[in-house]
Amino acid sequence: MAAKKAAPKKGMGFAKAAASVQRRSGVSKKAAQAIIAESSRNASPAAKAANPNLKKVAAPKKAAKKAAAKKAMPAKSVRQARAAKTTSPRQRKATNKGVGGY
Repeated sequence: MAAKKAAPKKGMGFAKAAASVQRRSGVSKKAAQAIIAESSRNASPAAKAANPNLKKVAAPKKAAKKAAAKKAMPAKSVRQARAAKTTSPRQRKATNKGVGGY
């Protein structure tokens, strides 16, 4: 009789792998999941052939363009906006020093 071929071992899965990274590295759960996802995306083709679940990890979503445009506000207009919130002319003058001031 031929010997039976052993069933392949099942991997630990995403959640358990993230928990393992979290425990070993001392990072948050979300950071551990990001580490596992990144390493899954960077896995070699041979590793993906051996473990097809690595192909299921999607690329991260890109940030919206509106948020990026909002952050790119020039420093001068930020100072002017802060100056407008103050109450007295003396405070406005102190805030606008070096920006053309009064």
